[in-house]
Amino acid sequence: PPSPVESPPPSPVESPPPPTSQSPPPPTTASGASQYILPGSATYTGDGTAYSAAIASDGGIAFACSYRYLNSYFTQYFAAMNSAQWNSGAACGQCVVARCVDPACVTQNFDVLVQIVDECPECAEGALDFSYPAYQAVTGVPPNRLTVSWEYADCSSFISGGIQYNPKEGSNGFWQAFYLDNYSYTLASVSWGGVTLTRSQFQFFQRSGPMPTGPFQLTITSTTGQTITATVNDFNTPQDLGVNFS
Repeated sequence: PPSPVESPPPSPVESPPPPTSQSPPPPTTASGASQYILPGSATYTGDGTAYSAAIASDGGIAFACSYRYLNSYFTQYFAAMNSAQWNSGAACGQCVVARCVDPACVTQNFDVLVQIVDECPECAEGALDFSYPAYQAVTGVPPNRLTVSWEYADCSSFISGGIQYNPKEGSNGFWQAFYLDNYSYTLASVSWGGVTLTRSQFQFFQRSGPMPTGPFQLTITSTTGQTITATVNDFNTPQDLGVNFS
């Protein structure tokens, strides 16, 4: 019989180089994680479940935040937010400090810092769906449904390097879209040429207009009120923008 014809391997997907500096190690004590809780944050309570193994640095593409890059800590310690508090994706990149308050937990009241990278549509308000490593750290048991409590947290010190820019496939001479990752505070808005861009439910920013032929600037504003300007050298080339919120 004729030999099977082998298909050529797919072309590698280009992505920006990861930041070079290392993220801080994960908190090893409850007091170590509690320092990241935002002052004045309310405490929320709900079901704690688990749904995913740890992922590669580009594994967030499969989740609702569509992240093309996560640092080493957040590839392990992440969670999906319930739809009510997901807020159409505004929660992407937000961190929370969670602990188990259920009598069935082996680990009780041990604070663990995680980043929101996904949505849990079936979760009730207050609930979090964790990665397996995060769930083990929070509860001390295999995946289950146990009560957790949590607060919003500031994890900006865990983010190193610049905001990462990635063009969206399908962009053309009339419509362009792109993703932003690795921002140290959650995004309030992104503007291009003085026009605020529309944020898709799939977490890319989009506009209608001609494709830029050279460098262009983005104005990026965080939910903390900081505004930075970043230059994209070429629309179709992934890039570390070299700036981030302080």
